Amino acid sequence: MKPQISLIAVVSLAVCALSSRVTADDPQGTKWGYKDGAKSTSVLPPAKWGQGYSDCGGKNQSPIDLRAISPAKQVEISDSKKKAPLAFSGDCSSFGLKALEDTFKWEATNATCKVHKGDKAYELLQFHMHMPSEHTVDGESFAAEAHFVHQEIGGTNLLVIGMFMSEAESKQHRNCYTKDQAKQAKQQQRQLVQLHPWLEAVWNSVPSVNSTVQVSHSYAALLTEKMGEGSVFNYPGSLTTPPCSEGVDWWVMQSPVYASKAALETFKQQLATLEATDGGKGARPVQPLNDRQVIVY
Repeated sequence: MKPQISLIAVVSLAVCALSSRVTADDPQGTKWGYKDGAKSTSVLPPAKWGQGYSDCGGKNQSPIDLRAISPAKQVEISDSKKKAPLAFSGDCSSFGLKALEDTFKWEATNATCKVHKGDKAYELLQFHMHMPSEHTVDGESFAAEAHFVHQEIGGTNLLVIGMFMSEAESKQHRNCYTKDQAKQAKQQQRQLVQLHPWLEAVWNSVPSVNSTVQVSHSYAALLTEKMGEGSVFNYPGSLTTPPCSEGVDWWVMQSPVYASKAALETFKQQLATLEATDGGKGARPVQPLNDRQVIVY
């Protein structure tokens, strides 16, 4: 059975939006990894995680390469008016910030932030980030990717929202805009940064690791707005770090949040202080789609 991509809403992908991404490299991820068990001193790179964590060799692993909407890819087009069936609520602002071996994790200190899918609700457990992005679009990665991890209320199922981050003032705009158009595009992107103080507040909190931090911007407002700006990819996958447990309901938003080059570099330097990164980089290479279906809203 060939992998299928079903299009539920047609959203054009701007060619120039691709210029703010970078081509994914180091596919084997050999410069960083995780220890083979708690008592082991050997480090397994991503390509060998399956040797120490059996689920990492499964058939439904994450991340994956998300294919853009294109007739050449034989995309099945159906109801073009249907939206992603997710709704967000809550205004949680207090998080316990921890430093892990590969990233920083912001754990929600209350259960007020939720994502609703049909008759089920999932509470936000934590969010964290990877550099560069783990999911790619047509083989290209973004500067970073945030993962909002939710757990079903009254159950154990996980639903994860993936949100890309991109450089706001990319010099590559010169390749697809006139001088005036590039200036206007940069101004618009700066406005986007100003409209999303969430990211600035999150990154400013990193020096306060191992303490409770405040994030002022609304979680629900941020994700609701970003989900309405572009395509949303949904597929069954896994955790992207060991133990790579499967059964995760993934929702990846195409539209990124923008950040300045300086802010991205500062966060990369902060990640570089952690054990399981390669100079701040710690993204698992994309995994085979196999027989899974990706739905695009």
